Amino acid sequence: MEQSEGQAYLMCSSKADKHIVAYGSQEPLKVVCSVSNAVNADNCSVSDKYPQCFKGVGKLKSFQLEIQIDPGVKLLIQPMRRIPYSLRDKLANKLDELLDLPPVP
Repeated sequence: MEQSEGQAYLMCSSKADKHIVAYGSQEPLKVVCSVSNAVNADNCSVSDKYPQCFKGVGKLKSFQLEIQIDPGVKLLIQPMRRIPYSLRDKLANKLDELLDLPPVP
């Protein structure tokens, strides 16, 4: 096996095998490194600069989308997907909840 700086060769095993290194000891042994990037949302000034963009529910005004369809493409109709029986009540409740919402002006 050839090794060079900056690369690692790992041997994988099944879940049935026992772990050699405990969870908390990988970083001190430098087996696994942790990288974390944190962003402070308080310092983000975009919402302060454009407050009208971050208020309420809205829609695009003075814009009309034109969907271009290639006339040479053969139309394809997909069959309706069946909803699993165990999810039907949950789906019906969610649809009723969405229908009760006020329309977007």
